[in-house]
Amino acid sequence: MSYVGNQPATNFTSLAKQDITGNGGASYTLSHAVANANDIAVYLNNVRQEPTEAYSVNGTALTMAGAIASSDNFYILFLALAIQTVVPPDGSVSTAKFAPNIAISPNVVSDQSNTSTGSFSLPTGTTAQRPSSPAAGMTRVNTTTGNPEWYDASSSSWVDFSNIKPYVIEALLVAGGGGGASFIGAGGGGAGGYINPTSLYVTPSTGYTITVGGGGAGAVSGSGQNTGGMGGVGANTSGFGLTALGGGSGGTDIGGAGGSGGGSRNATTGGAGTSGQGNAGGINPAGSWVAGGGGGKGSVGGNSFNGNGNSGAGGAGSNADAVWATATSSGANSGYYAGGGGGGAYNATGGAASVGGGAAGSGGSLGTSAAGTANTGGGGGGSPASYSGGVKYGTGGAGGSGILIIRYAGSQRGTGGTVYSSGGYTYHKFLSSSTYTA
Repeated sequence: MSYVGNQPATNFTSLAKQDITGNGGASYTLSHAVANANDIAVYLNNVRQEPTEAYSVNGTALTMAGAIASSDNFYILFLALAIQTVVPPDGSVSTAKFAPNIAISPNVVSDQSNTSTGSFSLPTGTTAQRPSSPAAGMTRVNTTTGNPEWYDASSSSWVDFSNIKPYVIEALLVAGGGGGASFIGAGGGGAGGYINPTSLYVTPSTGYTITVGGGGAGAVSGSGQNTGGMGGVGANTSGFGLTALGGGSGGTDIGGAGGSGGGSRNATTGGAGTSGQGNAGGINPAGSWVAGGGGGKGSVGGNSFNGNGNSGAGGAGSNADAVWATATSSGANSGYYAGGGGGGAYNATGGAASVGGGAAGSGGSLGTSAAGTANTGGGGGGSPASYSGGVKYGTGGAGGSGILIIRYAGSQRGTGGTVYSSGGYTYHKFLSSSTYTA
């Protein structure tokens, strides 16, 4: 068909509808004028009414054969009035109607409008300009690193395209135990701080420094008189942003603070422990020739008792992670770590050793007390004195060194330490300072 002037655009046709609320009467006004009753379809409660019989029309005046209540569902379709538009109805266009290579504006798929140069341009910005509330799958080019990166929600981190995403490990840390004192009544060394398994993420091919703390030295006897003293503080164990504090030194008065506190000769105050890592050292309410035991992960150090008869035992360690100990052939007393050292006693009974590597304190006269068990963080035992030929002091026991163990699910992924496989996990045990490469 030929057209004069511009060819009309393809149109989409729909019928106009008018909803009317009944007013209790029969007369109503149409929104469009029509020629006769056959140009409209009248519906009353969804039943079509017969033209000329149920209603009549004159222009915009509609007269019904009966009264219409406001509760009635009353509407009109204009059959002779087609409404045309070049906009298709919502949901009416299928994918088959789109041309192959259709152009889509970049601001539809990005929060920035990108200028095409023959490729799709990713958003760019520095590390500091990363989204403040990132979501899984976000992708951008990091101009600080020069690499494209994506956001991994499981590890809450941005990952370079060139890297495998971070994976989760658990880390257990025990610091070096404190050394025992050397005095008439000598406090036992506190256990090294013990951090139970903690979950964290590591990045593949990245090296992580592992520091395993040594035990604190026992107080060393002198060649002359009155040369006793407190033991040494254990060294910290650290790695992956975690630090277990070394055990407190056994005291000649108040024990030293640490992961677990050292035993005291003081009657009221034991060496302070660190919350979550250990407990306080014991005290000495009994007499001047005895002292308290060092604190352990599982309990406070024992107090002296029975007058000048007995120094306090070392506080118990913990076997909460015996599965780890079994898997890596570590710990003491069937899976315990971090027991406190017993107090030393002059001419009396020294404090007992503890489960978890804590050594017993010496009793009687002079001598050298036992050291805490290596790689358990056990505290050293306190050592007593002798009055023979003047006051002389023995040698306190050294604290046991610490340990760091990691594990992760599945087969081996990283290197470092001694590697074990048990129960679906891979373990890496570090008995000395080293590096774990993820």
